[in-house]
Amino acid sequence: MDYNKIALNVKRLIAENGRDITLYKLSKTTADPNKPWKGPGTPVPGGAYATKGVFAVPATSIPTESRGLAFDWVSKDLLSQARHVILVAALDAPDLRDYTSFVDEDGKSQGIIWGQLLKPGSVGLLYVFGTLE
Repeated sequence: MDYNKIALNVKRLIAENGRDITLYKLSKTTADPNKPWKGPGTPVPGGAYATKGVFAVPATSIPTESRGLAFDWVSKDLLSQARHVILVAALDAPDLRDYTSFVDEDGKSQGIIWGQLLKPGSVGLLYVFGTLE
């Protein structure tokens, strides 16, 4: 199977049908050390990645555990908490597993609570993210 051709097709389809989003890698220290429950700190310099994303319907079923997508780092609890599911092309993207928030074209910011990478061979095809407002 020619995964390079599939990855190019995935990237093209998402570019044509997706909307602009920017993913952010946030510092691991909390924004307010006195209130760690308020979440991570500010965006890491150079930690923004502008791309296109396709938003799946909220009831989309994403498999978990060993039936998941290649790099699987989502628990069933996090899966059920996700408000939105976003698909992003993996071809030419940095490793997006450390990105923990995004802002869409309307300026709305949401946290990324889980993500998976579909990588059936040596080429990454698609990232799938669950977000929480």
